[in-house]
Amino acid sequence: MRGHTLASFTPQEIEQFLQQFFDVVGARQYVGARYVPIFGRAGEGTVEWDDTAPYEPLTVVMHEGVSYVSRRYVPAGIDIADTAYWAQTYRFNAQVEQYRQEVLAFQGQIDEIREDFVPFPDSLVLPKYGTLGQVLTTLANGETKWEDPVVPSDAQAEAVITEWLDEHPEATTTVEDGSITNAKMNANSFYGTDFMPRTWPTNETQMSNVTTSGIYGISSAAMSIITDTPNGWASSTAGLLVFQGFYNGNYALQVLMPSGGVNPFFYYRVIISTTGATYRDWKYIPTLEDLAPLFAPRSTPATTTTLASLLAQGVYNINAAVYAQLTDLPNTGENTNTATLLVYTNALNGNYVMQVFVSRHGKVYQRYISTGGSPLYDWKEVGGSAGKDDILAGKKWAFCGDSFTNGSFTDYAGSDTTIAEPGPYQGYASVYGYIVANRCGMVAQKVAANGETLSIGANSNIVNAFTNPSGANNFTMIDSDVDYITIYYGINDSHRRESETEPIAIGTINDEDATTFYGAWNVALGYLITNHPQAKIGIIVSNGCETDDYRVATIAAANKWGIPYIDLNGDERTPMMLRSTNQNVTAEAKAARLAAWRVSSTNTHPNPAAHRYESTFIEHFLRSL
Repeated sequence: MRGHTLASFTPQEIEQFLQQFFDVVGARQYVGARYVPIFGRAGEGTVEWDDTAPYEPLTVVMHEGVSYVSRRYVPAGIDIADTAYWAQTYRFNAQVEQYRQEVLAFQGQIDEIREDFVPFPDSLVLPKYGTLGQVLTTLANGETKWEDPVVPSDAQAEAVITEWLDEHPEATTTVEDGSITNAKMNANSFYGTDFMPRTWPTNETQMSNVTTSGIYGISSAAMSIITDTPNGWASSTAGLLVFQGFYNGNYALQVLMPSGGVNPFFYYRVIISTTGATYRDWKYIPTLEDLAPLFAPRSTPATTTTLASLLAQGVYNINAAVYAQLTDLPNTGENTNTATLLVYTNALNGNYVMQVFVSRHGKVYQRYISTGGSPLYDWKEVGGSAGKDDILAGKKWAFCGDSFTNGSFTDYAGSDTTIAEPGPYQGYASVYGYIVANRCGMVAQKVAANGETLSIGANSNIVNAFTNPSGANNFTMIDSDVDYITIYYGINDSHRRESETEPIAIGTINDEDATTFYGAWNVALGYLITNHPQAKIGIIVSNGCETDDYRVATIAAANKWGIPYIDLNGDERTPMMLRSTNQNVTAEAKAARLAAWRVSSTNTHPNPAAHRYESTFIEHFLRSL
């Protein structure tokens, strides 16, 4: 078996891996050995640019008479005009055009002397045409004069280079060797010798044996013989980032993620560099807050008014009281009042402090400040718990309902009643709310209970009701900072329609109290719109009711209040789930769904497979709100 090469772990995947990793753990400046520019790709014998293969950092190329230098590692497919990857250094075409115009200007003079030309000694002065080897220069007053070519002194050359460097801070400020340091090329870069692409060792069975800094692509064949993966690891391929020199140089930090994943997740561990022995074993990273064990916990003084005053390395928990008096917070755009601050004192070659701010919803911001507390680079958003481009990542969702939301798996013969996939809700009940939150990196608040109704009943005595403020799972318990709210009720209200003790009539669309089903919808939606004006609210029309008029009533209430809905009884937008009451759907289709998705013959609640199935279009519904 041969060792895995980066051919099966593409440059785009390496770039995606690094970007997603930086979004989670923030950026780290690397200032190390000097670099010498590379002319073209190794072994190709040409400096002409193309986008068919990647380029190393600091590679000089030519394109249409213009020279460029790569600012960072450039994956295949990146256009030469992309200034995030390429810096233009010299326009040869413009220089050639200038020479062409000068030639045209003197063409007439050359024609005049061509017939009379005879060789002259080099020392002979030609009054009209100058000494051979001289050049014609234009003086400030417009006159022309033949002069010896001017060779700039070292001081003049250094002055010109210094001026150019001042205009191009991405380049080095060290003129003597013309070097370019990686950190100066990109203030947020993780690239450099610490994180060069590396080849996975042939037949290696222990990741702990790999302690050389770099990025390793691990193929499925190589992965199949590795014995020290994290618990629950299921990906057949992976990327491994190794950073040696962690913890004062005596340890190595390893970060593992699946290669090419849509919703990537990470594990990290710390090993002893010299022996490979585990110092801290694999830990899942849903947000930067879970990197806290790598830093000392710190107490936050109650009198703290600026985060810039917290300069000792460690992790600070910012409570609501301190949060309210801080004057240098990043602009998160969130309704939140608590946060976590990670401080790293050895940033930018040891001269600055890096602060990483993690909001309650998982947004991550970073800045660099001097040891005196003055910002060098101010707050910049660098990522979140599941990727900053995912609209649901880090958002808080209150999902409300009865047993079809809470889950009821009694008599279930399978073993998948909890979420197996890595994520913030791994190990939680396998119900649609936690499945979506785990997949998308959301913060989930479950407001649901088996047997819960929407209405408080004709006698106002049903405690286990969403609209009863005294109930254990009622609408007043929804957190004030939620971003999304979904409501999924109706089954138990329909069961009580003919109840002798606590009947729940369906009522009419204009009912104003929660004693009827219609009235409860009016009370609940009016309360939520008033008390959560910024939250996106959606209704999941319940399947499983006794009669179809509960489905119809729920849709009517949604339309009355202008609330979007999806109908799990099946319509042109939504697949039908089990126990549909939609009269337009055939009995054959209903029987097939019931057989596939019930827990057992005696328990017709949705089984884990049904929750996973409906989680996809419920997630889509959230994204559409």
